[in-house]
Amino acid sequence: MKRISIRVIALMPLAACAPADTNTSQAPSTEIEFSLARSGFIVPGEGTDGLVAFGALEGETVLAATRALGTPSGRTSNAECGAGPLDFVNYEEISLHFFDGEFAGWSLTPSSTLETRDGIGLGDSEGQLTATYATQIVMDSLGREFDAEGFYGLIEAGEISNMWAGISCVFR
Repeated sequence: MKRISIRVIALMPLAACAPADTNTSQAPSTEIEFSLARSGFIVPGEGTDGLVAFGALEGETVLAATRALGTPSGRTSNAECGAGPLDFVNYEEISLHFFDGEFAGWSLTPSSTLETRDGIGLGDSEGQLTATYATQIVMDSLGREFDAEGFYGLIEAGEISNMWAGISCVFR
């Protein structure tokens, strides 16, 4: 499968995590690397070694993400998440999750091309995932759900179909 660079354009929210928003986003003026981390996300020049970690304040998290992804496509919230009410800042390819004003998680949208620093993202095979990370896979009400060293998601037809980290709003 041809992979697109971890340089990104903005995205829409994962349907299971947040309602869709009809606002459009603007692409960043220059390409800045953005990669997924099990404890947040990485944007060079931010945080420690570029890591914007879970627990960071919403404002600083959104500023860092917007540098790489462009203007958010919208903001939504869901009071019925298992962890409690979550707020979402949605980009074309990722939804950032906030709990009590702090960065708490992220989830990829179905069309996302974002990847981990190890090159794992949506559409990669189960084999690629398990060769890269120690992975546990369980069958539950969502289907084949994986835990790959803190990256979570679903595998459908042998490929990663959903991916998230941190606090999520996935209904089981």
